[in-house]
Amino acid sequence: MEKVAVRFSPIIGVAATLIVIVFLQMASTILVPILVAMVLAVLGSNPLIALRRRHVPNTVATVLVMVLMGAVIALFGYFIVHSLDAMSREFHHYKTLFGVKYAYLESIFAQYGIVINVQMFDIDTVKAFLTSTLKSLGTIVTGTLVVLFLLLFMLLEIGMMEHKVRQMWAHDSRLTQALREIIKSVNHYLAIKTATSLATGLSVYLMALVAGIDFALFLGVLAFVLNFIPTVGSIVAAIPGIFLAWMALELDVVVIVIIAYLVINIGISNFIEPKFMGEGLGLSTLVVFISLLFWGWVFGIVGMLFSAILTMVVKIMLAHSPRTQWLAVMMSNKS
Repeated sequence: MEKVAVRFSPIIGVAATLIVIVFLQMASTILVPILVAMVLAVLGSNPLIALRRRHVPNTVATVLVMVLMGAVIALFGYFIVHSLDAMSREFHHYKTLFGVKYAYLESIFAQYGIVINVQMFDIDTVKAFLTSTLKSLGTIVTGTLVVLFLLLFMLLEIGMMEHKVRQMWAHDSRLTQALREIIKSVNHYLAIKTATSLATGLSVYLMALVAGIDFALFLGVLAFVLNFIPTVGSIVAAIPGIFLAWMALELDVVVIVIIAYLVINIGISNFIEPKFMGEGLGLSTLVVFISLLFWGWVFGIVGMLFSAILTMVVKIMLAHSPRTQWLAVMMSNKS
């Protein structure tokens, strides 16, 4: 019986890619918790493997890692709730401060014949937003429980995963090699990025505390989370801190706060992080920015947080196929 040669059609490839993208976007409600759990499982895999090497039983090791990660998530949630509650209570005070600052700016611009028309904050709208956010915590807690259950099962499966992968793709060494490279690269990136994000968050918290900016804890947590978003995350995280400083502190202190943010972000992102990250993501700056927009559209804020990881995985998979190696080269930051 003659074998029929199947030719790869670029049109079919593009169509299949578009179908996959549409599916990812439509199924984002289901896929986002799975994605978050997978990232947490990668973070938890190192302490889990370390415990197993010390001859701790698999179940006990998994429970210990789950308790540790659950405590961290609960602490993180407490910080967010506490900060939102404090901001809700202090909003009237900051609305008054903003009115004073606005009147001062208006008088300065009026001297030069410039009229500024910035609408005052609608206290009811903002308070309604903070209240609705606090009331929606039930939904957030439910989503967190789903993620924790997924994380538990993933951690239990880690020991058998490598063996399963070897059995599934024993005939294709390239795919096995690609999966190993993905796991190694994602693990390395997450470990370094988490450490540098913690350093960024702690530095911002201490800076806000010393400068006398309110909600220092919230600003630190915000800096930690947004530092995972490539390129623009640190810039966005600096805006609330500078705005709060401008409303409540003297101008010279505001300038110092701006300089402090620049030193923290540039120092950690441009000097400390590359030293430990090595070649980093291996992605060009343009690809990183486009991937930020793309994954943000597909998965929302979670997609933006993990855009670097998702794009890195795509690049590795493309690099291990002769037909798509050119795409991996185009995405690379090497000439």
